[in-house]
Amino acid sequence: MGAHRFPSLEQVYDEIERLVEEHGQVARVECLGLSDEGREVRAVHVTDPGAGDDDKQVAMIVCGRHGSELGTRVVGTAALGWLVSDEAAPTRQRQHVIVVPVANPDGCAAEAFGAPPWHLSATERRTLGRVAGELRPDAILDVHSFGAEDADLLAVVTGNNTEEAEDRFIYGTVAARLVETAGGAGYPFVVHTEKRNEGYNNFIAGLCYDQFHSLSLGMEANHHVLTPEGAAAAGLAVVRALLAEGDRRAPWEACTGYPTGLLRGDFFTSIRPAGPHAAARRRSRATVWRDRRFFHLGRRQAPSPNVVRTTVHYSGDPQDAAAHAFTLCCRVRGSSRPARVELNGQRIDADIHRDVCSTYVSAAVQPTGPQTYELVVTS
Repeated sequence: MGAHRFPSLEQVYDEIERLVEEHGQVARVECLGLSDEGREVRAVHVTDPGAGDDDKQVAMIVCGRHGSELGTRVVGTAALGWLVSDEAAPTRQRQHVIVVPVANPDGCAAEAFGAPPWHLSATERRTLGRVAGELRPDAILDVHSFGAEDADLLAVVTGNNTEEAEDRFIYGTVAARLVETAGGAGYPFVVHTEKRNEGYNNFIAGLCYDQFHSLSLGMEANHHVLTPEGAAAAGLAVVRALLAEGDRRAPWEACTGYPTGLLRGDFFTSIRPAGPHAAARRRSRATVWRDRRFFHLGRRQAPSPNVVRTTVHYSGDPQDAAAHAFTLCCRVRGSSRPARVELNGQRIDADIHRDVCSTYVSAAVQPTGPQTYELVVTS
C-alpha cells in the first residue's frame, strides 16, 4: 500500500453529512440498513425534485464493498460533489442517482477486505440488494481499487454480461467511451473483460444485470500509485462518463437513456420493453428479461427488395400475458418512412426512430396467450 492517507469511515460520513446539509434541495441520505457490527450503510440520493420521476433514468454508484480498497472511499464523495454542482444540473433533471460511498462499513473501519470471495454478503443482500430491487437501476457501477505493488493500473470492468442479444457489443462500445473520456482527463484506463464466475466478480453489478438487465459495469481505481486526490479525480472521470450515457440516445435506442432496451435478438430484429415513459419501460424491461424464455424470434425474411418480414412466438401462460407487453422492433435500410407496416395482417401506425443509415420500426404487442406475431415492413 502506498503512503497516502485516505479518509476514514467517519471522515467519509462527515463529508456526506456536509454535502447533504448544504445541498438538501437536491440530495438526501437514506440508511439502507445496519452492518453485522451495527454500522449504518448509507446511500445518498441525488436528483432534481422538480423534474418528473417517471421520465428519469436510475443509476447506482456503489463504492467500498471491500474495506481494504482505500481508493473507493474518495470516489463516492467525489461523485457526490460533482452531482450537487451547477454543472450537473442537466443530469439531475434527467436522472435519479444513488451513491453508496461505503457499502462495507465494518471492513472500512478495520481496513480489511471483509467480504465473501464468491458471492454477496448477507449485509449486501439486505442493503444493496434491497434498494436495487426497489429501483431496478438502468445502470450500476461497482467501484473497486487496486492496491498491490505490481498494480499501477486503472480499469473499467465489463464482465457482468452474457452472450444475450447485442450485450457484448454494447458493453464494449460503452466501455470504450468511458476509457476515452477518462484518458482525456489525464487518467489511462484499460478495459478488463472478466468472464462470469471466473476470478473475482462485481457481484452487485452481476445481480442487477441478471434481474433487471441493467447496464452493469465495474471500475478499479488505484490507491497504491495515486494520491487520494488523484484516485478521486480518476474515479470521477469514469463516473461522469457513465452518467453521460444516461443523458444521450444510443443510435439503436428509441429514447434517451442507458442502452438497456435490446433484450432478445440483434440490431436487425429484437424484443424490447414496452411503456410510455422510462419508469414503465424499466418495469417492462425487468419482467420481459426475467421471462425472456417465452419470446422466440423467428427467421427474418426479405421476400422482395422492399419488404422485410419477421416473427416472434410468445409461449407464456395467459395468466402472465398481461405483464408481458413488449415491443417488436425491425431495422430496415434507409431513412425514409416505410410505406406500410402490418402486424398480423393489420396495418398499424408504428413507432419510428433512425440512426445514420437505417430506420427502426417498432410495434407494440400485448399478448393474451401463446401466439405468433408477424411484422411486415414495406419500404
